[in-house]
Amino acid sequence: AAVNDQMREMLVGVGAIGAMVKACRVSDSLLLQEQAARALGNMAVHDANEQRVVDAGGTTALLALLASTDEPLLDAALGALANLVGHPEMRAIFVAEGGVRLLRLPMETGREVLYKQAGWILASLAVDPGLGKHVIAQGGLTPLVLYASSDSELYQEEAAWALANLSSAAVNAEPMAEAGALQRLLELAASPNENVAMQAVWALANLAVHDKLKLRLSDLNAVAKLLRLLPARADELTEKGEQALTQIVRCVANLVVASENRQRVIECDGLPALLRSLECPYDSVKEAATRAFVNLSFESEYAHKIMLAGGLPAIVRLLSSPAQRP
Repeated sequence: AAVNDQMREMLVGVGAIGAMVKACRVSDSLLLQEQAARALGNMAVHDANEQRVVDAGGTTALLALLASTDEPLLDAALGALANLVGHPEMRAIFVAEGGVRLLRLPMETGREVLYKQAGWILASLAVDPGLGKHVIAQGGLTPLVLYASSDSELYQEEAAWALANLSSAAVNAEPMAEAGALQRLLELAASPNENVAMQAVWALANLAVHDKLKLRLSDLNAVAKLLRLLPARADELTEKGEQALTQIVRCVANLVVASENRQRVIECDGLPALLRSLECPYDSVKEAATRAFVNLSFESEYAHKIMLAGGLPAIVRLLSSPAQRP
């Protein structure tokens, strides 16, 4: 009945939400709990009912069901929680009651119906600015990287979105590296899906600011992998790809602060690709490329190589650019 718009509102009007929350707590009947959870999930589809479910204690009641090993019950509970996770108060309650740890089991089952719902909930929690640190503290990074490793581009995009948001806080950088996020983000950066690639390179650019991670990314040959993602010709730089290209070059600029990565640029013959970025029509890309050359030229040896590669005319032309930052 709760699937139907008109009947859903009738059910809400007669107190069905409170009754379903109560039914979720009847632990001696899995089938009753399952159907009650499905009813709550269907009622929560309507945004106006989210607050009602939260106020009735629905988050806590559904969260308790995640400890079950019964797959239909897990499916019902996760579906309801996935419908509620857009509500900020629900997210706060979920994390405060240790819910992140309970998402690992359904994600590790390999059952897609459970995996996708748990992954969406986890990603939604991770992008909440106030909850990211708690997601990490409760062991959420490992399943998030697992979610990013899915063959589904939709799941990859959701996971990369979450990792990009987590990467904006400096305290999260090393835990993300320890959880294997660097390798996976480099793989996602090469995705043919522009949304996946965009989120991945944004995360990498944020992480490349940190000195320890510069070296870890160097060990993963990040400079060469990123430079290979740049277009072969400046006229291939489209407006659609401007943001992703800006983040790729920004990441390289952050990486070449370290001497090891400056050497990597030379070893992979990366100067021509960076020089093409100086010729692109977008100031955001040119600014990032200029920063890369500033950092590359820190040592006279590399400054000389930039000149030999034809970099001086391109840099001089930027002096007459109407944009001040490049």
